[in-house]
Amino acid sequence: MKTIFISHSSKDDRFVDNMRRDLHKRGYRTWVDHYDIPTGELWDKVVDKALHDSDAMLLVLTPASMNSKEVDIEWREFRTLDKPIFPVRLQECPTPLLIRHLQYIDFSDEAIYDKQLKKLLKVLPPLPPAVTKDLVLDTDEFEMVKIRQQLAEMHSKVQGMVGLGQILFAFPALERTSIFDLDQDKLIVGWTDKKSGTSVDIDLGKFAAFERGVSRQHAEITRLPSGLLITDLGSNNGTFINERRLPPHKPLPLLNECILHLGHLAIQVYYREDAFSH
Repeated sequence: MKTIFISHSSKDDRFVDNMRRDLHKRGYRTWVDHYDIPTGELWDKVVDKALHDSDAMLLVLTPASMNSKEVDIEWREFRTLDKPIFPVRLQECPTPLLIRHLQYIDFSDEAIYDKQLKKLLKVLPPLPPAVTKDLVLDTDEFEMVKIRQQLAEMHSKVQGMVGLGQILFAFPALERTSIFDLDQDKLIVGWTDKKSGTSVDIDLGKFAAFERGVSRQHAEITRLPSGLLITDLGSNNGTFINERRLPPHKPLPLLNECILHLGHLAIQVYYREDAFSH
């Protein structure tokens, strides 16, 4: 199995965590410092072995990583080993002369992450056919398979239920659905807490929101003429679209029929796309 060394700054951990998970699902093994350096081990010895054992490097390009002495050591050592380095750019930043000629893949726009991931997978060292045909699913993936199966069973039931100016949430774990009116340009999603006086526009309290880690004011749905956006409001347990965690306070498209996770509450989203101009 091919091992990909991911060299990055700790400020880019969220992106790296998502990338690591996506590579694992496709059969790659990764080496990431905050997962793979055992407690009490000497950093330099562990990293040196990982660099020699890895088949390729993803070099995350940001101002923080390009100013990191550790990242500098990692890519320079990997270069001396004559192994392939694949830069992935998250932010505009100056790059050292020795790697400036390497073509990077731009991941600065999270809205096209999937498109850029496909480009990256095409240039990474190919996996043996036996690996790609028989991937071992981790616990999280088993859970997602179960969710997808449940949603597939619910899919035919919810078609035609949602009207113009509405959004339907399907809760596979509960085998329930609920329709909410998109009657405001901005709608807060979470659960009402009478003790603190917190109120929301889309109240998920009766759908085990508290038990599944949904924050009181977890996310905001914005209605635009062209479609819907969702913004994580700095929630404790995160907002995910199709298993990818969203950065807090950054609006991103809320796609029709996507799997939305608010904390550990899985929801499939349905709305009428013909209600919006594209």
